[in-house]
Amino acid sequence: MFYQNNTFAIARKYTRWDPLHDAHGVFITRAIPWLEQLGSRIHLLRKLVLDFDTICPSDCLTAQIWDSPSAAPEEVFDIGPLLRTVWAEDLQLTIEVIQPKNEAYTKCAAEHAWSMTDVSCLALNNAIRCIQEDVLHVRTFRLLLRHLLLRRDASGGMVVFTTSRD
Repeated sequence: MFYQNNTFAIARKYTRWDPLHDAHGVFITRAIPWLEQLGSRIHLLRKLVLDFDTICPSDCLTAQIWDSPSAAPEEVFDIGPLLRTVWAEDLQLTIEVIQPKNEAYTKCAAEHAWSMTDVSCLALNNAIRCIQEDVLHVRTFRLLLRHLLLRRDASGGMVVFTTSRD
């Protein structure tokens, strides 16, 4: 009942002392070890929320560097690793994006003088649901999937495959 009747949120806690900015939602991948530690209980999960409230503006100059910068256009985040885990476990899990824009978000955005593209939660939720339901037919290639990038406003994205498991 604990797993089925609760919503679990994956969030990045913002503090003014945190030197690592996260313009591309890297914090999402930190959910994967937690999901794997659940073992057989993972199938009891029903709802997972991605809290984008403290995600940095996309044009943050101090944002974390991608492992393949040429493959990462601006204003995107990588949902691929999380979906690989969901698909591998064949989870019946609702993934929802929220962005409450509380004080931490306001402080983060105020630190950056540049304009930023807002997260479109409704559009992202629809896009994630379509990808999760495998409308793009990439699930069978999940082992070769390196990145599955979505724009913050869900107006586009990119699928990046790797040529080997390494």
